[in-house]
This record gives sequence, structure tokens and C-alpha cells, in this order.
Amino acid sequence: MKKRALGILLCASLLVTSLAGCGSGSGGNTTTAAATTAAATTAAATTAATTAAAQADSEKETTAAAETPTEALPNVPALKGPGNVTLKLLRQNTSLDLNERPEAKVIEEVTGYDTEYSSLNKENATESLLLQVSSGTDIDMVSMTVAQFQILMKNGALAPLNDLLKVYGQDILSGVSDESWRVVTAEDGTIYGTPVRYPYPGNMTRFIVCRLDMMEEAGITELPKTLDEFYNALVTLKNFYNCDYVLTGPAPAAATGGQNGLGLFTIPPAIASAFGIYSSWMVDDSGKVIYITEADQFKEMLAFMRKLMEEGLLDPDWATNTSTTLGEKFSSGQAIMMCSEPGKLSEAITALPENNPNVVWNGSEDDDIGYIYALAGADGTRCYAKVDTIQTVTGVLRSSDNAADCINFLNEKIKNQEYIMIGTEGVTFEIDENGLPVPIQPAFDENKLRGDKFQDCMNEEEYAWEWQARARKNLNNWLPLRAAQAEIAADPDLLVDDYFSLMPAYEKYTDYNDTLFDGLNDFCEQVIYGNKTVDNLDEYVAEWNLNEGEAVRAELQRFYDEIVK
Repeated sequence: MKKRALGILLCASLLVTSLAGCGSGSGGNTTTAAATTAAATTAAATTAATTAAAQADSEKETTAAAETPTEALPNVPALKGPGNVTLKLLRQNTSLDLNERPEAKVIEEVTGYDTEYSSLNKENATESLLLQVSSGTDIDMVSMTVAQFQILMKNGALAPLNDLLKVYGQDILSGVSDESWRVVTAEDGTIYGTPVRYPYPGNMTRFIVCRLDMMEEAGITELPKTLDEFYNALVTLKNFYNCDYVLTGPAPAAATGGQNGLGLFTIPPAIASAFGIYSSWMVDDSGKVIYITEADQFKEMLAFMRKLMEEGLLDPDWATNTSTTLGEKFSSGQAIMMCSEPGKLSEAITALPENNPNVVWNGSEDDDIGYIYALAGADGTRCYAKVDTIQTVTGVLRSSDNAADCINFLNEKIKNQEYIMIGTEGVTFEIDENGLPVPIQPAFDENKLRGDKFQDCMNEEEYAWEWQARARKNLNNWLPLRAAQAEIAADPDLLVDDYFSLMPAYEKYTDYNDTLFDGLNDFCEQVIYGNKTVDNLDEYVAEWNLNEGEAVRAELQRFYDEIVK
């Protein structure tokens, strides 16, 4: 929207533009939020002109393309139209009855379409999805992880969308970036889904959350900034409290649908940072694509994790913890540090005051909760992959008789995106002094809390602004984000481009990358628990080769050479 153009630019006051490469800075969590705003002012100024021009071009293209008659594309079916069809949508697992949510009612109001929502099982979700599709379901659209999307696309279960988008989805086409379209487009150029991209790439989402009050009682007055300081803090805390362990984890990653950075890795990014490792696939200085096991300090990283387990500093349930058990251990004081992310933090923090009534957690300088994002190695190296990934993909099943109405429905949603996602100014949100939206509570939570469950595609530029309200809807989201932005502001070189987080569905990558990653996690956990040693790496590499590791590398190298460079 034109009226939001200035606000979209001003959201750069929180979004810190970052440079590629591992940084050598020593910025820590003590940096204030004010530093974040100052560091982003230049980014906002430099993007103002290009944003205005892009909006003007987008409006011209949309107006012209909207005049494309259906007759010009004879294979595109006509609309049945709102009121003449009920669209059935299958979503990712949720305990909510989406049909009763106020967000669903708003979507029906603005699109005119009747809808029915169902959700996948929590356990064996992919198997459940494949079973439903193969058995002749009457579902029209499915919201999927990227991995699920790639399976359905490969098996011919999804309808091609190019012509449908040209006729009924011009707002979708203009709102989604080329990089995002690339992920849902086959090598022959056929689009099979609409992507939902994470709106805030200048961010870090996994961290080690710490009980500062317990650390201070043990004589630790600052959060560790280096790997050595971190290790010494763990030892000090274990000796002071005589506890079974200090750090619990790993955090079970949210269903983002991708492996951006180390989001699903058994070793926390905060620790991997000190060893110059930020993703499973990386690119070395010569431009060669390498796997994580080929990184210079991979063995040293594994040895460090094994040392922590041997010395009783890691939770022995490291490989089997759930978000529930993590929350219980942290809130009870059984663990003083915990691997987490904003979406998983609420269970632990909500219960914390019940067991520790004197704990302060409100965003003030007296907070008893701190966050470690990226530790530095002995040479000052620290790095963290930008969080830039496709969270979900919505596809129209080839078996649906309502493909045209599905795309028309999504297009109406994206046209009314602000109203659907954050509501009405003065009612569910207000604008702060920086031009950014802030939720008005309790109205926001009552009407917009679970808007994320209804996302199918977004005008990405506008959502970067709208998301600010959603990020501030509770402290679980806002305080870690604020801490991350302060740390990035202090060390802009910290964030690294994850070149392969927005990969197209290349054949070998689609078929084998998850298998490679699962094997990697299994090997690392066996080393951490002492069932194998780093000297057994050759065994894993042999298995990696059997699982088409080199073929996947070849596709990634081609993507890097032809698209990224």
C-alpha cells in the first residue's frame, strides 16, 4: 500500500543490513537497542528511492497484466466464483480449530469464499499427507514444508500454476520475489506452489538462553562472548551449584520447511560459530561448495561437544529432549542454560515465575534472562547464517476441480493482507514514533494472534513492515529479536549469506539432501555420546558418498556458479 511505503522503509530501523563473511568482531548482548536503530539508518536512506520506484513499476505491471482476458489462455478454467464453491484447505499440524478462529472469519469476509480447514497429524505428517493425496482426497490446497512440497511436485500431485497466476493471481506474482519463486519452480519453468518467505533475513533465531540471576550468584557478571569464556562459565556453574548438567538442548526447530543455517542441527549455532561453521553446505574461499564435514574445524567442534558431555556440562538427554522437557528443566532451575528459539521459548518462560517469583523478565536493564547467539573462537571468528528461508509452500492439488478459484482466493487474500494479518490501525495496532506497527492488546491477540496459521503467500515487501506488529505481540518474540538486532548492530560482519537456503527443487538435492543431513546428525550425536569418535569420520563420509553426496554437491555447485555468483 502506498500509505505504508514510508513505514516499510522505516522498518530498517530494526532490520540490520549485513555483509557476507565470518566476522571477527566481539559485539555482545550488552549492546543497546539504540545502537540497532543507529546502525540501520543508512540502510533505510539508501533503499528509499529503489523502493518507491519498485512500487511504481509493480503497480504498472499489475494494472496491465490484470487486463489479460481468460480467452487469451484457453486452458485456464473459468471461475466458479465466491459463494459457488467451498474451498478445502489442509494445513500443518495445529491444536487449534482453524474453522473457529476469527482470522478465518476475516478471510471469508474479504475473499467472499467459504472455506473448510483441516490439519495434518503431528506425528508422521509427511506420511499422512502422502496417504491422503494418494487415496483421492477432496482437499483443494495444501500448506506444506518445502520438503513435502518437493515430494508432491516430483510425484505429479500438484497443479501447474503459471497460467492460473497470469489470469487470476497478478497480485501474487508482483508481491513475491524472484528468489522465492525460484524455490517453487521446476527446472522447466513450471510453478507448482506459492511460497511464504521468512520476512526478516537480518536476524538470528536460535540462541542459548541463560539465567543471569543464577550466573551472577555464582560470580559470573557478564554473558560469555568467546568459546573459552563459555566453557569456563559452564564449569563454574556446575561446581557452584553441584548440578547434574548446566546446558540443556538442542532446541527442536520449528517447522520452517527448510534447513536454513543450522536450524535443525544437533550442535547449537552459538557454538558452531566459534569454529567458522554456519550451515551444512558452505562455500570456501576458492568458490568450491563444501559439506560441513569438510570445514577446517569440524573435528574440533565435535571434540568440544564430546568434552562438554564427558564433563557433565551437557544434558544427557540432549538427543531426546522435546520442547516440553526443555521448558520444564529450564523453568525449574535444573538447567541454567537452554538452547531455544522464539517460537519455543514460551513454554519455559511462562512457567519460570511460578518456580522463581523473583525472576525479572520484562525487557528492562534488570532482566534475569540473557541470550547467547554467536560465540567467538580463539582467533575472533564468529558467524551466523542469515535467516532467509521459505517457511511453507501452498500448492493446489492436481485432483482439485477448483484450481482457478484457489488462485483467485489467494489473490484476494494478498490484496487484503494488512487487514488479515494485523487488522485495523487504531483497533488492533498503532504506529510508533519510527513509523512501525505496534499491537494494541488485548485486541490484537483476540483477533490476529494466529494469523501465521493462515499464510499461503505474501506481498513480501509489505509483510516486512506488517511483521513488526506480529513480532511485538509478546515478549517471547520481541525480547530475543531485540537482543539479536543489538548484537548484529555491534558486529555487522557477523551475518553470513546462506547461499543454498532458497534452492530450487533440483533432482538430487530433493531426493538426497535430507538423508545426508539425517546421517550427519546421527554421526554427530554418536560422537557426542562417545559411541564413536572423530576418527570414525571416514565411515560417515563413505556413507555420505553412497547417499549421492557428490551428486548433490554438483547440483549446488552449478546453482552457485550459474545463479549466485
